[in-house]
Amino acid sequence: MGLRGRKGRAAGADRGRRAPEQERCRCSGGSPALALLPVWQRASEASIAAAKSTADLADAGGTLVAVPTAWILAAFAVAAQAATGSRVLLESAAGKIESRELAGFECTDPRAVGAALVRFEGLKVPPAPATDDEKAELALPGGDHLFGRIHGGRAELVDIEILGGVHLGLALDEITSLVFPARIPAHGTIVPVPAHEGDRLYRRAGGGLDVIDGGIEEFTTGGVRIHGQNVGSKLVSWSEIAALFVEGVPTAASKAHAADAGVPVSLDLRDGGRLRGSLQKLSAEGCRLTTRNGERVLVPAPAIALVTVDDGALAFLSSIPAEASPPSLPFGDDLGMRWESRIDRSVSGAQLVAGGRMYPRGLGIHTPGRMSWKLDGTWKHLRGAVAIDDEVLRLPSRGSVVFRVIVDGKVRFESRELHGGDPPAPIEAVDLTGATELELVVEPSDGSTVADRADWLSMILWR
Repeated sequence: MGLRGRKGRAAGADRGRRAPEQERCRCSGGSPALALLPVWQRASEASIAAAKSTADLADAGGTLVAVPTAWILAAFAVAAQAATGSRVLLESAAGKIESRELAGFECTDPRAVGAALVRFEGLKVPPAPATDDEKAELALPGGDHLFGRIHGGRAELVDIEILGGVHLGLALDEITSLVFPARIPAHGTIVPVPAHEGDRLYRRAGGGLDVIDGGIEEFTTGGVRIHGQNVGSKLVSWSEIAALFVEGVPTAASKAHAADAGVPVSLDLRDGGRLRGSLQKLSAEGCRLTTRNGERVLVPAPAIALVTVDDGALAFLSSIPAEASPPSLPFGDDLGMRWESRIDRSVSGAQLVAGGRMYPRGLGIHTPGRMSWKLDGTWKHLRGAVAIDDEVLRLPSRGSVVFRVIVDGKVRFESRELHGGDPPAPIEAVDLTGATELELVVEPSDGSTVADRADWLSMILWR
Protein backbone atom coordinates (compact mmCIF):
# COMPACT_ATOMS: atom_id res chain seq x y z
CA MET A 1 0.00 0.00 0.00
CA GLY A 2 1.28 3.48 -0.83
CA LEU A 3 2.28 5.82 1.94
CA ARG A 4 -0.48 8.24 1.16
CA GLY A 5 -2.98 5.39 1.15
CA ARG A 6 -1.99 4.43 4.68
CA LYS A 7 -2.23 8.03 5.86
CA GLY A 8 -5.59 8.42 4.20
CA ARG A 9 -6.87 5.27 5.82
CA ALA A 10 -5.70 6.29 9.26
CA ALA A 11 -7.00 9.81 8.94
CA GLY A 12 -10.38 8.59 7.80
CA ALA A 13 -10.88 6.22 10.71
CA ASP A 14 -12.39 8.73 13.12
CA ARG A 15 -14.37 10.53 10.42
CA GLY A 16 -15.88 7.30 9.15
CA ARG A 17 -17.02 5.71 12.40
CA ARG A 18 -20.66 6.27 13.17
CA ALA A 19 -21.78 7.70 16.48
CA PRO A 20 -23.61 4.91 18.32
CA GLU A 21 -26.90 6.77 18.75
CA GLN A 22 -27.06 8.95 15.66
CA GLU A 23 -25.72 6.67 12.95
CA ARG A 24 -25.96 3.08 14.15
CA CYS A 25 -29.64 2.84 15.00
CA ARG A 26 -30.76 2.38 11.43
CA CYS A 27 -33.68 -0.04 11.15
CA SER A 28 -33.78 -0.36 14.93
CA GLY A 29 -37.40 0.62 15.60
CA GLY A 30 -40.33 -1.71 16.12
CA SER A 31 -41.87 -1.27 12.69
CA PRO A 32 -40.78 -3.39 9.72
CA ALA A 33 -40.86 -0.19 7.65
CA LEU A 34 -37.56 0.85 9.18
CA ALA A 35 -35.83 -2.08 7.52
CA LEU A 36 -36.91 -0.75 4.13
CA LEU A 37 -35.66 2.82 4.52
CA PRO A 38 -32.50 3.97 2.73
CA VAL A 39 -29.57 5.23 4.73
CA TRP A 40 -30.55 8.87 4.53
CA GLN A 41 -34.07 8.26 5.83
CA ARG A 42 -33.49 7.44 9.48
CA ALA A 43 -37.00 8.01 10.80
CA SER A 44 -38.49 7.26 14.19
CA GLU A 45 -41.23 4.74 14.89
CA ALA A 46 -43.57 7.52 15.83
CA SER A 47 -43.00 9.19 12.47
CA ILE A 48 -43.84 6.01 10.63
CA ALA A 49 -47.05 5.56 12.59
CA ALA A 50 -48.06 9.12 11.79
CA ALA A 51 -47.17 8.68 8.13
CA LYS A 52 -49.43 5.74 7.28
CA SER A 53 -51.72 8.03 5.33
CA THR A 54 -49.41 10.89 4.40
CA ALA A 55 -46.15 9.13 3.40
CA ASP A 56 -44.19 12.01 4.92
CA LEU A 57 -41.79 11.26 7.74
CA ALA A 58 -39.93 13.51 10.15
CA ASP A 59 -36.65 12.12 11.33
CA ALA A 60 -35.27 12.41 14.85
CA GLY A 61 -33.70 15.75 13.97
CA GLY A 62 -36.94 17.22 12.68
CA THR A 63 -36.05 17.10 8.99
CA LEU A 64 -38.96 16.25 6.72
CA VAL A 65 -38.25 13.38 4.35
CA ALA A 66 -40.55 12.01 1.68
CA VAL A 67 -41.07 8.26 1.70
CA PRO A 68 -42.84 6.49 -1.17
CA THR A 69 -46.16 5.05 -0.02
CA ALA A 70 -45.20 1.76 -1.69
CA TRP A 71 -42.37 1.30 0.82
CA ILE A 72 -44.75 1.70 3.72
CA LEU A 73 -47.24 -0.71 2.15
CA ALA A 74 -44.45 -3.22 1.58
CA ALA A 75 -43.43 -2.93 5.20
CA PHE A 76 -46.89 -3.64 6.50
CA ALA A 77 -47.13 -6.55 4.06
CA VAL A 78 -44.51 -8.33 6.19
CA ALA A 79 -46.90 -8.32 9.12
CA ALA A 80 -49.75 -9.33 6.83
CA GLN A 81 -47.84 -12.39 5.61
CA ALA A 82 -47.19 -13.44 9.20
CA ALA A 83 -50.91 -13.34 9.86
CA THR A 84 -51.82 -15.62 6.93
CA GLY A 85 -50.44 -19.01 7.85
CA SER A 86 -46.70 -18.39 7.84
CA ARG A 87 -44.67 -20.58 10.19
CA VAL A 88 -41.45 -20.47 12.14
CA LEU A 89 -39.48 -23.72 12.41
CA LEU A 90 -37.39 -24.24 15.54
CA GLU A 91 -34.71 -26.90 15.04
CA SER A 92 -32.46 -28.42 17.68
CA ALA A 93 -28.84 -29.35 17.03
CA ALA A 94 -29.92 -33.01 16.83
CA GLY A 95 -32.55 -32.19 14.19
CA LYS A 96 -35.79 -32.16 16.19
CA ILE A 97 -38.13 -29.60 14.61
CA GLU A 98 -41.01 -27.73 16.23
CA SER A 99 -43.34 -25.71 14.00
CA ARG A 100 -45.16 -22.67 15.36
CA GLU A 101 -47.34 -19.95 13.91
CA LEU A 102 -45.20 -16.97 12.99
CA ALA A 103 -47.81 -14.46 14.08
CA GLY A 104 -47.12 -13.61 17.69
CA PHE A 105 -43.78 -15.43 17.79
CA GLU A 106 -41.01 -13.69 19.70
CA CYS A 107 -37.79 -14.77 21.43
CA THR A 108 -34.44 -13.32 22.40
CA ASP A 109 -32.59 -16.63 22.68
CA PRO A 110 -33.55 -19.60 20.49
CA ARG A 111 -31.82 -21.93 22.95
CA ALA A 112 -34.48 -21.08 25.51
CA VAL A 113 -37.04 -22.86 23.29
CA GLY A 114 -34.68 -25.74 22.46
CA ALA A 115 -33.54 -24.40 19.09
CA ALA A 116 -30.12 -23.95 17.55
CA LEU A 117 -31.48 -23.09 14.11
CA VAL A 118 -34.55 -21.07 13.07
CA ARG A 119 -36.27 -20.88 9.68
CA PHE A 120 -39.33 -19.02 8.41
CA GLU A 121 -41.81 -20.62 6.00
CA GLY A 122 -44.57 -19.23 3.83
CA LEU A 123 -43.03 -15.79 3.22
CA LYS A 124 -42.46 -14.28 -0.21
CA VAL A 125 -38.81 -13.54 -0.97
CA PRO A 126 -38.28 -9.76 -1.39
CA PRO A 127 -36.91 -8.43 -4.69
CA ALA A 128 -33.17 -7.97 -5.17
CA PRO A 129 -32.03 -4.44 -4.31
CA ALA A 130 -29.94 -3.98 -7.47
CA THR A 131 -29.98 -4.53 -11.20
CA ASP A 132 -27.37 -6.84 -12.68
CA ASP A 133 -24.96 -4.00 -13.49
CA GLU A 134 -25.37 -2.48 -10.02
CA LYS A 135 -25.19 -5.75 -8.08
CA ALA A 136 -22.11 -5.85 -5.88
CA GLU A 137 -20.60 -8.84 -4.10
CA LEU A 138 -18.64 -8.06 -0.95
CA ALA A 139 -16.26 -10.69 0.42
CA LEU A 140 -15.72 -10.36 4.16
CA PRO A 141 -12.93 -11.69 6.38
CA GLY A 142 -13.64 -15.30 7.31
CA GLY A 143 -15.22 -16.20 3.96
CA ASP A 144 -18.69 -14.66 4.35
CA HIS A 145 -20.28 -12.68 1.52
CA LEU A 146 -22.94 -10.01 1.12
CA PHE A 147 -24.79 -9.07 -2.07
CA GLY A 148 -26.50 -5.79 -2.75
CA ARG A 149 -26.39 -2.26 -4.10
CA ILE A 150 -23.76 0.32 -3.20
CA HIS A 151 -25.14 3.70 -2.12
CA GLY A 152 -21.85 5.51 -1.87
CA GLY A 153 -19.77 5.93 1.24
CA ARG A 154 -18.04 8.30 3.63
CA ALA A 155 -14.42 8.19 4.77
CA GLU A 156 -13.76 4.52 5.65
CA LEU A 157 -17.39 3.38 5.45
CA VAL A 158 -19.20 2.06 2.40
CA ASP A 159 -23.01 1.91 2.44
CA ILE A 160 -24.57 -1.23 0.98
CA GLU A 161 -28.26 -2.08 0.66
CA ILE A 162 -28.78 -5.82 1.08
CA LEU A 163 -31.81 -8.04 0.56
CA GLY A 164 -34.88 -6.77 2.41
CA GLY A 165 -33.94 -3.11 1.99
CA VAL A 166 -31.52 -3.19 4.93
CA HIS A 167 -28.65 -0.68 4.78
CA LEU A 168 -25.30 -1.49 6.35
CA GLY A 169 -22.20 0.60 6.87
CA LEU A 170 -19.12 -1.58 6.39
CA ALA A 171 -15.68 -0.26 7.33
CA LEU A 172 -12.71 -0.70 5.03
CA ASP A 173 -11.12 -3.19 7.41
CA GLU A 174 -14.29 -5.34 7.25
CA ILE A 175 -14.01 -5.82 3.48
CA THR A 176 -11.74 -8.20 1.58
CA SER A 177 -13.09 -7.39 -1.87
CA LEU A 178 -15.94 -5.58 -3.60
CA VAL A 179 -16.79 -6.91 -7.05
CA PHE A 180 -19.44 -6.00 -9.64
CA PRO A 181 -19.59 -9.32 -11.56
CA ALA A 182 -21.60 -7.95 -14.50
CA ARG A 183 -18.92 -5.33 -15.17
CA ILE A 184 -16.11 -7.86 -15.70
CA PRO A 185 -15.75 -8.82 -19.39
CA ALA A 186 -16.58 -12.50 -19.89
CA HIS A 187 -13.76 -12.97 -22.39
CA GLY A 188 -11.33 -10.31 -21.26
CA THR A 189 -7.58 -10.76 -20.99
CA ILE A 190 -7.54 -9.44 -17.41
CA VAL A 191 -8.94 -11.55 -14.59
CA PRO A 192 -9.34 -9.48 -11.39
CA VAL A 193 -7.11 -10.73 -8.56
CA PRO A 194 -5.73 -9.09 -5.40
CA ALA A 195 -2.40 -7.28 -5.47
CA HIS A 196 0.60 -8.89 -3.81
CA GLU A 197 0.87 -5.76 -1.67
CA GLY A 198 -1.49 -2.86 -1.11
CA ASP A 199 -4.96 -2.26 -2.47
CA ARG A 200 -6.03 -2.75 -6.08
CA LEU A 201 -8.88 -1.24 -8.11
CA TYR A 202 -10.10 -2.41 -11.52
CA ARG A 203 -11.77 0.29 -13.59
CA ARG A 204 -13.91 -0.19 -16.68
CA ALA A 205 -12.20 1.16 -19.76
CA GLY A 206 -13.91 0.63 -23.09
CA GLY A 207 -14.43 -3.11 -23.40
CA GLY A 208 -11.69 -3.99 -20.94
CA LEU A 209 -10.27 -3.14 -17.53
CA ASP A 210 -7.58 -0.81 -16.23
CA VAL A 211 -5.67 -1.63 -13.06
CA ILE A 212 -4.76 0.90 -10.35
CA ASP A 213 -2.51 -0.31 -7.53
CA GLY A 214 -1.97 1.77 -4.43
CA GLY A 215 -3.81 2.67 -1.26
CA ILE A 216 -7.49 3.48 -0.77
CA GLU A 217 -7.83 6.93 0.79
CA GLU A 218 -11.59 7.13 1.26
CA PHE A 219 -15.05 6.20 0.08
CA THR A 220 -17.28 9.06 -1.07
CA THR A 221 -20.80 9.48 -2.38
CA GLY A 222 -19.40 9.62 -5.88
CA GLY A 223 -16.80 6.88 -5.78
CA VAL A 224 -13.53 5.60 -4.33
CA ARG A 225 -10.45 7.77 -3.93
CA ILE A 226 -7.25 5.81 -4.38
CA HIS A 227 -3.64 6.94 -4.42
CA GLY A 228 -1.40 5.19 -6.92
CA GLN A 229 2.17 5.78 -8.01
CA ASN A 230 1.14 6.36 -11.62
CA VAL A 231 -2.08 8.33 -11.10
CA GLY A 232 -1.55 10.21 -7.84
CA SER A 233 -4.73 10.75 -5.83
CA LYS A 234 -7.65 9.83 -8.07
CA LEU A 235 -11.40 9.59 -7.51
CA VAL A 236 -12.90 6.70 -9.50
CA SER A 237 -16.68 6.89 -9.81
CA TRP A 238 -18.80 3.98 -8.59
CA SER A 239 -20.14 3.42 -12.11
CA GLU A 240 -16.58 2.87 -13.40
CA ILE A 241 -15.51 0.36 -10.75
CA ALA A 242 -15.49 -3.32 -11.72
CA ALA A 243 -13.62 -4.71 -8.72
CA LEU A 244 -11.80 -3.55 -5.60
CA PHE A 245 -9.43 -5.62 -3.45
CA VAL A 246 -8.41 -4.46 0.02
CA GLU A 247 -5.16 -5.41 1.67
CA GLY A 248 -5.65 -6.93 5.11
CA VAL A 249 -4.57 -4.53 7.85
CA PRO A 250 -4.11 -5.73 11.45
CA THR A 251 -6.68 -4.09 13.68
CA ALA A 252 -7.29 -3.93 17.38
CA ALA A 253 -9.89 -6.29 18.80
CA SER A 254 -13.44 -5.03 18.44
CA LYS A 255 -14.79 -3.17 21.40
CA ALA A 256 -17.48 -4.97 23.32
CA HIS A 257 -20.93 -3.45 23.12
CA ALA A 258 -22.11 -4.21 26.62
CA ALA A 259 -25.49 -2.59 26.15
CA ASP A 260 -26.08 -4.67 23.02
CA ALA A 261 -24.90 -8.01 24.42
CA GLY A 262 -26.92 -10.86 22.95
CA VAL A 263 -26.75 -14.37 21.61
CA PRO A 264 -24.16 -14.70 18.79
CA VAL A 265 -25.90 -15.62 15.54
CA SER A 266 -25.27 -15.88 11.84
CA LEU A 267 -28.02 -14.95 9.37
CA ASP A 268 -28.07 -16.67 6.00
CA LEU A 269 -30.03 -14.53 3.57
CA ARG A 270 -32.10 -15.90 0.72
CA ASP A 271 -29.74 -14.50 -1.89
CA GLY A 272 -26.72 -16.34 -0.46
CA GLY A 273 -25.40 -13.49 1.68
CA ARG A 274 -24.45 -13.93 5.32
CA LEU A 275 -24.50 -11.48 8.22
CA ARG A 276 -23.21 -12.06 11.75
CA GLY A 277 -23.90 -10.29 15.00
CA SER A 278 -25.56 -10.40 18.41
CA LEU A 279 -29.24 -11.28 18.47
CA GLN A 280 -31.59 -8.83 20.15
CA LYS A 281 -34.93 -10.34 19.14
CA LEU A 282 -36.53 -12.77 16.69
CA SER A 283 -40.16 -12.14 15.79
CA ALA A 284 -42.62 -12.03 12.91
CA GLU A 285 -40.90 -8.81 11.83
CA GLY A 286 -37.61 -10.59 11.41
CA CYS A 287 -34.30 -10.52 13.21
CA ARG A 288 -33.01 -7.58 15.20
CA LEU A 289 -29.32 -7.80 15.76
CA THR A 290 -26.26 -5.72 16.47
CA THR A 291 -23.59 -6.26 13.85
CA ARG A 292 -19.97 -6.80 14.75
CA ASN A 293 -19.19 -3.11 14.32
CA GLY A 294 -22.04 -2.09 16.63
CA GLU A 295 -24.65 -1.22 14.02
CA ARG A 296 -28.24 -2.11 14.94
CA VAL A 297 -30.36 -3.49 12.12
CA LEU A 298 -33.67 -5.22 11.57
CA VAL A 299 -33.53 -7.85 8.82
CA PRO A 300 -37.09 -8.63 7.63
CA ALA A 301 -38.21 -12.24 8.01
CA PRO A 302 -38.85 -12.75 4.26
CA ALA A 303 -35.17 -12.02 3.55
CA ILE A 304 -33.91 -14.67 5.99
CA ALA A 305 -33.18 -18.25 4.95
CA LEU A 306 -31.69 -19.43 8.25
CA VAL A 307 -30.74 -18.13 11.70
CA THR A 308 -28.02 -20.16 13.44
CA VAL A 309 -26.90 -19.79 17.04
CA ASP A 310 -23.17 -19.32 16.65
CA ASP A 311 -22.02 -20.42 20.11
CA GLY A 312 -19.76 -23.32 19.08
CA ALA A 313 -22.16 -26.10 20.08
CA LEU A 314 -22.64 -27.02 16.42
CA ALA A 315 -20.88 -26.32 13.15
CA PHE A 316 -21.72 -26.70 9.50
CA LEU A 317 -19.24 -29.02 7.82
CA SER A 318 -19.02 -26.53 4.96
CA SER A 319 -17.57 -23.95 7.37
CA ILE A 320 -14.63 -26.22 8.29
CA PRO A 321 -11.70 -26.21 5.83
CA ALA A 322 -11.32 -29.59 4.13
CA GLU A 323 -8.01 -31.39 4.34
CA ALA A 324 -8.45 -32.66 0.78
CA SER A 325 -10.88 -31.65 -1.95
CA PRO A 326 -9.54 -32.83 -5.31
CA PRO A 327 -11.45 -31.84 -8.44
CA SER A 328 -13.74 -34.34 -10.09
CA LEU A 329 -12.31 -35.54 -13.41
CA PRO A 330 -15.05 -37.65 -15.04
CA PHE A 331 -12.78 -38.52 -17.98
CA GLY A 332 -9.79 -39.33 -15.81
CA ASP A 333 -7.47 -36.46 -16.79
CA ASP A 334 -7.23 -32.69 -17.07
CA LEU A 335 -7.88 -32.83 -20.81
CA GLY A 336 -11.56 -33.42 -20.24
CA MET A 337 -14.19 -31.87 -18.01
CA ARG A 338 -13.08 -30.63 -14.59
CA TRP A 339 -15.41 -29.95 -11.68
CA GLU A 340 -14.25 -28.22 -8.50
CA SER A 341 -16.17 -28.84 -5.29
CA ARG A 342 -18.11 -25.83 -3.99
CA ILE A 343 -18.80 -24.47 -0.51
CA ASP A 344 -22.43 -23.54 0.21
CA ARG A 345 -23.11 -23.76 -3.54
CA SER A 346 -23.98 -26.41 -6.07
CA VAL A 347 -21.09 -27.72 -8.15
CA SER A 348 -22.12 -25.30 -10.93
CA GLY A 349 -21.83 -22.31 -8.57
CA ALA A 350 -25.58 -21.71 -8.17
CA GLN A 351 -27.49 -21.85 -4.90
CA LEU A 352 -28.11 -25.32 -3.49
CA VAL A 353 -31.69 -26.29 -4.36
CA ALA A 354 -33.19 -29.76 -3.85
CA GLY A 355 -36.81 -30.81 -3.59
CA GLY A 356 -37.78 -27.25 -4.44
CA ARG A 357 -36.13 -25.86 -1.30
CA MET A 358 -33.06 -23.61 -1.16
CA TYR A 359 -30.38 -24.69 1.31
CA PRO A 360 -27.99 -21.91 2.41
CA ARG A 361 -25.40 -24.38 3.75
CA GLY A 362 -23.92 -27.44 2.14
CA LEU A 363 -21.43 -28.78 -0.38
CA GLY A 364 -21.61 -29.30 -4.13
CA ILE A 365 -19.55 -32.17 -5.58
CA HIS A 366 -19.60 -33.86 -8.99
CA THR A 367 -19.07 -37.59 -9.41
CA PRO A 368 -16.67 -39.19 -9.06
CA GLY A 369 -15.71 -36.99 -6.14
CA ARG A 370 -14.63 -36.85 -2.53
CA MET A 371 -13.83 -34.41 0.26
CA SER A 372 -12.10 -35.22 3.55
CA TRP A 373 -11.57 -33.55 6.91
CA LYS A 374 -9.41 -34.06 9.98
CA LEU A 375 -11.50 -33.95 13.17
CA ASP A 376 -10.31 -33.19 16.68
CA GLY A 377 -12.33 -35.98 18.33
CA THR A 378 -14.73 -33.63 20.14
CA TRP A 379 -17.65 -33.89 17.70
CA LYS A 380 -20.26 -36.50 18.62
CA HIS A 381 -22.57 -36.70 15.61
CA LEU A 382 -23.08 -35.68 11.98
CA ARG A 383 -26.41 -35.25 10.23
CA GLY A 384 -27.82 -33.71 7.05
CA ALA A 385 -29.35 -34.79 3.75
CA VAL A 386 -28.22 -35.70 0.23
CA ALA A 387 -29.74 -35.14 -3.20
CA ILE A 388 -28.99 -34.35 -6.81
CA ASP A 389 -29.43 -30.62 -7.33
CA ASP A 390 -32.68 -29.48 -8.90
CA GLU A 391 -30.72 -27.66 -11.62
CA VAL A 392 -30.42 -30.99 -13.49
CA LEU A 393 -34.19 -30.92 -14.03
CA ARG A 394 -33.42 -28.56 -16.92
CA LEU A 395 -31.09 -31.13 -18.50
CA PRO A 396 -31.91 -34.16 -20.68
CA SER A 397 -30.38 -36.48 -18.05
CA ARG A 398 -31.28 -36.58 -14.34
CA GLY A 399 -28.07 -38.18 -13.08
CA SER A 400 -27.63 -41.23 -10.87
CA VAL A 401 -25.55 -41.02 -7.69
CA VAL A 402 -24.71 -42.99 -4.54
CA PHE A 403 -23.51 -41.04 -1.48
CA ARG A 404 -21.28 -42.44 1.26
CA VAL A 405 -20.07 -41.11 4.61
CA ILE A 406 -16.81 -42.72 5.76
CA VAL A 407 -15.59 -42.27 9.34
CA ASP A 408 -12.08 -43.43 10.26
CA GLY A 409 -12.07 -45.68 7.19
CA LYS A 410 -15.48 -47.29 7.81
CA VAL A 411 -18.66 -46.63 5.81
CA ARG A 412 -21.20 -45.21 8.27
CA PHE A 413 -23.82 -44.14 5.73
CA GLU A 414 -24.66 -45.20 2.17
CA SER A 415 -27.62 -43.81 0.26
CA ARG A 416 -29.78 -45.63 -2.19
CA GLU A 417 -29.38 -44.71 -5.86
CA LEU A 418 -30.61 -41.10 -6.20
CA HIS A 419 -31.75 -39.28 -9.35
CA GLY A 420 -32.55 -35.68 -10.12
CA GLY A 421 -36.04 -34.87 -8.84
CA ASP A 422 -35.89 -37.38 -6.00
CA PRO A 423 -36.56 -35.84 -2.57
CA PRO A 424 -33.48 -35.32 -0.38
CA ALA A 425 -32.50 -38.46 1.52
CA PRO A 426 -31.88 -37.76 5.21
CA ILE A 427 -28.66 -38.71 6.97
CA GLU A 428 -29.61 -39.55 10.52
CA ALA A 429 -27.14 -39.05 13.35
CA VAL A 430 -23.82 -40.60 12.29
CA ASP A 431 -21.71 -41.43 15.33
CA LEU A 432 -18.45 -39.44 15.39
CA THR A 433 -17.39 -40.23 18.95
CA GLY A 434 -13.59 -40.03 19.05
CA ALA A 435 -13.39 -39.81 15.24
CA THR A 436 -10.40 -38.11 13.64
CA GLU A 437 -11.11 -38.59 9.92
CA LEU A 438 -14.26 -37.89 7.94
CA GLU A 439 -14.76 -38.43 4.23
CA LEU A 440 -17.69 -37.72 1.91
CA VAL A 441 -17.75 -39.71 -1.34
CA VAL A 442 -20.06 -39.56 -4.37
CA GLU A 443 -19.98 -42.18 -7.12
CA PRO A 444 -22.03 -42.68 -10.30
CA SER A 445 -24.38 -45.61 -9.88
CA ASP A 446 -24.98 -46.39 -13.56
CA GLY A 447 -21.52 -45.96 -15.06
CA SER A 448 -22.32 -42.50 -16.45
CA THR A 449 -21.41 -39.21 -14.77
CA VAL A 450 -23.76 -37.03 -16.84
CA ALA A 451 -25.77 -34.66 -14.62
CA ASP A 452 -24.27 -36.18 -11.45
CA ARG A 453 -24.41 -32.85 -9.56
CA ALA A 454 -24.43 -34.09 -5.98
CA ASP A 455 -25.50 -31.94 -3.03
CA TRP A 456 -24.60 -32.54 0.61
CA LEU A 457 -27.25 -30.44 2.34
CA SER A 458 -27.06 -28.81 5.78
CA MET A 459 -24.32 -31.13 6.99
CA ILE A 460 -24.18 -30.38 10.71
CA LEU A 461 -21.68 -31.51 13.35
CA TRP A 462 -22.67 -31.23 16.99
CA ARG A 463 -21.16 -32.02 20.33
